[in-house]
Amino acid sequence: MKNKLQNLLKISLPFGIWLFLFKSFFSGQAVISSETLHIYSVVKFYIDNLRLGIFPLWDPFVMWGAPTQIFLNYVGVFNPFWLLTIIFNACGLSFYQSFVG
Repeated sequence: MKNKLQNLLKISLPFGIWLFLFKSFFSGQAVISSETLHIYSVVKFYIDNLRLGIFPLWDPFVMWGAPTQIFLNYVGVFNPFWLLTIIFNACGLSFYQSFVG
């Protein structure tokens, strides 16, 4: 019984802390800054090209053309969470909801 309680605490305590730290995000009070919208446009261009089988090296829509890696280095070019955006979008969520979620 004690072992089950310890296992439950090992899972529920970090999850509870995570929920507490992100409570403003889940309640809709989180501030989405202009930088988030800028990164959204870069990520959308990047993921749309990946869907077509193209690894984009140049984004023509940012400052009359700029290398894509400069902006994607915030979170990494090969970040596996970009795949979650594609999966959520394929499940029916809009691209913006997939990106923010």
